[in-house]
Amino acid sequence: MNGLTPLESFLKLQIVSLIADILSISGFVLTVWVLLETRKLRSLYVLKARGPSLIRDLQKLVTKLSGYLNNYPNSVAKIAQELGKIQIKFKSLEAKLGGT
Repeated sequence: MNGLTPLESFLKLQIVSLIADILSISGFVLTVWVLLETRKLRSLYVLKARGPSLIRDLQKLVTKLSGYLNNYPNSVAKIAQELGKIQIKFKSLEAKLGGT
C-alpha cells in the first residue's frame, strides 16, 4: 500500500501524537503568560488613572497635618484624624502599586 510496516505506521502516529501533546502544553503555558501580562497591564493603567489624584489628596492632607502640628497642644485630636486619613490613602496607593 504505502510501503510502511505496521510498526512504522504506529511509530509515525506516536510521533504525531507526541508533537500534538507538546503543542497543546505550549499553548496552555502561553495562555497563562498572556493572562499574567494582561493583569500587570491592567494594574498599571489603574495606577495611572487613580495615582495622580491620590497623590494630590495626600499632599492636601499633609499640608493640613503640618498646620495642625504648628499648634500641637490644641490639635492632638485633629492630628490623629488626619493621620487616619493619610493611612487610608497610603493603603489605597499601595494596593494600586501592587502591594498587599
